[in-house]
Amino acid sequence: CEEDRPLVYGNIVALLKATQAVSECASDMDVLAEFDAIVRSELPVAFASSLGRFTLEYHYLALIGLLAFGGQGVDILAALPFDTGTCLSYALVFFLWIFTFAP
Repeated sequence: CEEDRPLVYGNIVALLKATQAVSECASDMDVLAEFDAIVRSELPVAFASSLGRFTLEYHYLALIGLLAFGGQGVDILAALPFDTGTCLSYALVFFLWIFTFAP
């Protein structure tokens, strides 16, 4: 929630100052910029190590999703009455689902 933003920012500032990651006299904006830099440099490494060695890149997962669910989508599209709006909207939703939620 937007109402929580000042609380979260205040906690981030307090955390970085308490751990001496930034100077005690640094401004809140400088502390938040430093937090952003820390997150951008350390979070990808943390995610990669937590996922392990046996993960696939997104384009491979998207291909698996397309192969697993693509035939069903084509069957459903073929069964729909030929109405351009209906077919296009279903195809859009189906492919969005395959490439975002299935992988």
